[in-house]
Amino acid sequence: MAKHTITVALGTVLAVAVLATTACDSSCSKDSECESDEFCDRVGTCEEVKLDVRYGTPCDESTYDGMDRDLNTCAAYLCREGRCRSCESDGECVSEHGAPACNELSEPGWPGLRCGAVVTQQ
Repeated sequence: MAKHTITVALGTVLAVAVLATTACDSSCSKDSECESDEFCDRVGTCEEVKLDVRYGTPCDESTYDGMDRDLNTCAAYLCREGRCRSCESDGECVSEHGAPACNELSEPGWPGLRCGAVVTQQ
């Protein structure tokens, strides 16, 4: 979680507050720019690892195969730079998972963008 310090002068009293922001508020371009329990997703924000859905978990690109259930260690995410990360395009999902679309789901517990069926807005 990123922390920001705000200093406010109140007459002769100086007040200092440390505010914590959520991971989603931290923009990044690489994992090292995020807190130790976070990673930089491909959408450019620091995100928490979600073990239950494999989001941000470690993966090995040399053995990863999104089409093979035994070698797909990232579920509906893509193995990039040693972690399961969001997709960036429908084309990636088609070529690596055989899925037609890269979507953001409104279901709780499924962060980032993932490969799957085409989602239509209702």
